[in-house]
Amino acid sequence: TRLGRRIGVWLYDLGRAAGGDEVAARRVVASRDQVITAARDVLSELSRDRPWFRDPDAFLLQPPR
Repeated sequence: TRLGRRIGVWLYDLGRAAGGDEVAARRVVASRDQVITAARDVLSELSRDRPWFRDPDAFLLQPPR
């Protein structure tokens, strides 16, 4: 999927960055906002018509008191 391709590359670089690869770390930092935007856009497309998305207060979990 579009999201999978975008996040897959980012996660690969994230793993390399955690291993000490400074170039990958710079790519991770530089592209984090784009990855968040891509995830938000895809999830919004999938969820936009859901009632819990349109009226989240109606679907709040209310723990018993």
